[in-house]
Amino acid sequence: MGLALYLLCFSPGMGPMPWTVNSEIYPGWARATCTSITTSINWTANLVVSLTFLTLTELLLKHGVFYMYMGLAGLGLAIFFFLLPETRGVPLEDMENLFSRPLSSRFRR
Repeated sequence: MGLALYLLCFSPGMGPMPWTVNSEIYPGWARATCTSITTSINWTANLVVSLTFLTLTELLLKHGVFYMYMGLAGLGLAIFFFLLPETRGVPLEDMENLFSRPLSSRFRR
């Protein structure tokens, strides 16, 4: 049941969404390079989680590790919610203008 619930939540959201956003937010001239960099960062983070999970489980116990991951995911959600601009209806050609605005003008209200 838990695995089915996980797949139900992961499949429409955190599964494909980072890859979709990643493929659309960069200007054409930088898309391949930026996608390569962010993909490398993603897989490096996956490797770090895989290599440190057992050690962290010994230190924090299993529930502590998952609470830590939950906190990091919540922090990431807050950062993305407030700093990632809405891109619905914005053509790919205008993405560079959207992301070149000062960071303070991106805060949602």
